[in-house]
Amino acid sequence: RWFSTWYKRHRIKYVEYFNRHMTLGECGSSLAHLRLIERQVRDQVAYQLIFEDDARPSKEALPILLKEIYYLQKLHEPWDLIFLHSVKYEPVEEKPGPSPNLKIAVHRKITDAYCLSLAAAEKISNSGFRQCLFPFDDFLPALFSHHPRPDIRRLDCVKTVTLVAYTFPDNMALSTVAAEEAQYSDNNVSPAIYGDHGCALEYIN
Repeated sequence: RWFSTWYKRHRIKYVEYFNRHMTLGECGSSLAHLRLIERQVRDQVAYQLIFEDDARPSKEALPILLKEIYYLQKLHEPWDLIFLHSVKYEPVEEKPGPSPNLKIAVHRKITDAYCLSLAAAEKISNSGFRQCLFPFDDFLPALFSHHPRPDIRRLDCVKTVTLVAYTFPDNMALSTVAAEEAQYSDNNVSPAIYGDHGCALEYIN
């Protein structure tokens, strides 16, 4: 099966969560991520840290992140994306990155906390994601790792972008998710709409 390279515990969850029509909450969430990224480009912000509303960064998160970015810049290593909290889907060991605490990210979803460089923001802003909208959690990993679904790989917004992505080790716990808030997510309880992948939304009030 196309998802045979993922952890078994994630396969059914993926089918239940992503292989269906998008909800209004998912549309809103994807557009909210995109709007923040477009503002980053407009304001020429060197790097932007984005948290989901139920994510809680640790006290050490920002200083550690800035230290890793400093290392990357000092080494002249390109980077686009750094995950502070996400879920690894591929059962393979992530290779060490160029700085002390970073690893080269494999396919990851549930992107509750991540940092984007300005170069990455420009790539995403120009990708056409707004014209082929689908859940942002499924879009982002398709830009730096192999997505097993051929229909996603064929999307113009995916084919035109390649990101260099790193992640902090999961055991560093730089960000956690407030479970009592996550269960009330608009993504989970809002009505579904037609147009799963490649849904053209020209205007949302």
